[in-house]
Amino acid sequence: MTQQTSSFARWQADALSAARIQRLLDELRYAIQHTNRDTMTRWALQSVKIFGMAVKRRAVNVYTFAKRMITVLAREAKEGYVAAGQGQLAEHAQKKLQDLSAALKRTGEGVAQNVQAIAQRIMANPRDAAPELAAAVLGLLAGSGGFDANGGIPDKDIAVGGIGSHRSAFTHSVLTGTVLETAVFSLALLVNAVYQNLPEEHDPFWDRMVAEMNRMSVAFVAGACAGLAYHLLADATWQAGKPYADLPFTMPMEGHQVLMGGSALAEALRAGEFANQQGRKSLSSHS
Repeated sequence: MTQQTSSFARWQADALSAARIQRLLDELRYAIQHTNRDTMTRWALQSVKIFGMAVKRRAVNVYTFAKRMITVLAREAKEGYVAAGQGQLAEHAQKKLQDLSAALKRTGEGVAQNVQAIAQRIMANPRDAAPELAAAVLGLLAGSGGFDANGGIPDKDIAVGGIGSHRSAFTHSVLTGTVLETAVFSLALLVNAVYQNLPEEHDPFWDRMVAEMNRMSVAFVAGACAGLAYHLLADATWQAGKPYADLPFTMPMEGHQVLMGGSALAEALRAGEFANQQGRKSLSSHS
């Protein structure tokens, strides 16, 4: 283990101590109390805007995706009907398979390019990139609960209300990702707003957080959205069987699966937005 890695591991262990967490909370409370009302009002309004944007982006993403799918399916059905009428259905199907193969290849090349750029940035400056990667992984695990999709943020409803409240509409829908995204970015804005009012002898965590606030918060939220998408997809498919616990109306199990699957799609698309944003930054830094 290198000295740098060992130092980072010690910092992580210290960061998790209860005493340090209490100190951070006390310092943040002190800073808020010494920040003027106008600044705090601006922060509150910004937080509301973040929540609204988080809701809007998910709604727009799902609507755009669904609209594209409907348009493509309608076009393909029409073209297939015409080809069948002309006795060229086999040739039409073969051409569409070739087009699909080419599209998948282009998508794969784009993903590979982004991954390669991010990997190059990590290799070029591991000290700066490692915390961002760690934040993304922590977000992924927090959202998904791991490879088995058991646990994580969505399953916290069991701890709160018992197994009977499991799969709450609040913890197993787009509301989870929306609230999490708002909370993370609002906290980042809050720290930035009150940073100058921290005690003179404050924990160095705040200095590091302000310096790396944007990329760390984006990395964590991107990972969390991807993890939530995975967890909700699992609950909608191979772990299906339990419906939502608190919907104000009844419907068949298939309806519950559609709702969970739609939420998974919304989170996956949102995670993709953040990933593309990070990938573009990595590409520009190596151009």
